[in-house]
Amino acid sequence: MAWPVPVSGRAEQPAQRADAPGRDAEAAPIRARACFALSDRDRVLVFDQRGAENRLGLAVALCALRFLGFVPDDIASIPDEALVFVAGQVDAAPHELLAYGARAQTRSDHLQLVLAHLDWRRAEEADRGRMADWLIERAVEHDAPATLMGLVSEHLRARRVLRLPVETPTRMIATARANAHRRVDALLADQLPDARRNAFDRLLNGASGHTSGLTDLRGLPGPV
Repeated sequence: MAWPVPVSGRAEQPAQRADAPGRDAEAAPIRARACFALSDRDRVLVFDQRGAENRLGLAVALCALRFLGFVPDDIASIPDEALVFVAGQVDAAPHELLAYGARAQTRSDHLQLVLAHLDWRRAEEADRGRMADWLIERAVEHDAPATLMGLVSEHLRARRVLRLPVETPTRMIATARANAHRRVDALLADQLPDARRNAFDRLLNGASGHTSGLTDLRGLPGPV
């Protein structure tokens, strides 16, 4: 998965939408620069690696986790401005990132280093269980899958938990939405007296001699 947002803060930022507060335009580049600026402690970890490509690759992975909550598979797709900024801090040329990760084990080892360095962790089974319950509550409030996916990402990032592979929250969101629909149906049913529910059922079924517009539409012949 590639980098989903620009780093400069000058493109595709929320403040460019009419409904977004103006201060978001100021906060976005400040947050981005904070995430991509290496501290003295970061540099100790980075300069412990052999080769410019490994220094740069580890530094980009560290910044990605801090900024995005995960490390993209296509790490070399980092926006140019961010790459130049990070490379300048680790005595590497930007193009050397292309040579990074020739061994899959290197990237795996570096991810473990970065997780430990930033005090992040991988999601465990208990996290998935808690998130499933939390997602149902959110799905009652927000039915749009894209909105729920964004909430999941923020939920994990706030707890310093590495984002799950996208197919996992996608399945969890689908299940949560189905459970949320059932919960809402049950809540509405409990608030309707039996007589009112029966009247609605008769209206939908045409038992009262009158039918609803929905029932009439259902009775129309389909396309030939």
